[in-house]
Amino acid sequence: MLEKAYLINLKVILAHPDDSNRLLSALTQNGLPFVFIDESGLFTREQLSEKLYDYGFKGIYPELFYTSNMAAVDYVLQQDPNHLRAGYLGSAALKNALLTGGFQICQEHADWLFLGLDRNDGYPDYCNGLQMIGCHK
Repeated sequence: MLEKAYLINLKVILAHPDDSNRLLSALTQNGLPFVFIDESGLFTREQLSEKLYDYGFKGIYPELFYTSNMAAVDYVLQQDPNHLRAGYLGSAALKNALLTGGFQICQEHADWLFLGLDRNDGYPDYCNGLQMIGCHK
């Protein structure tokens, strides 16, 4: 992880592509490190990199992204690195972050339940989530 870098909100980049291209060019030309942050949790780093490429940004690699899913995984790993059984509700990007962080995905007796955004989840999914952590019978 970088000790010092410019944190750039991905939504701002996508909202102002012309200005953002100039900013990113200036940072790159001056050798200044930067990281894109994304709070949506819907996409993996690879998907975000592809998205920026589709918007016309070149040289943007997956390693330049830090997502809310990654932040949640990092936080839990700092709090309790010995309990790595996780249930989750959310997108495939959340599952990807959990697996990358070393978590074992389980449907029963989870140490942690990660809740993310998935527009297809409903009440039965949340009831199942509660069962994963033993709060509901």
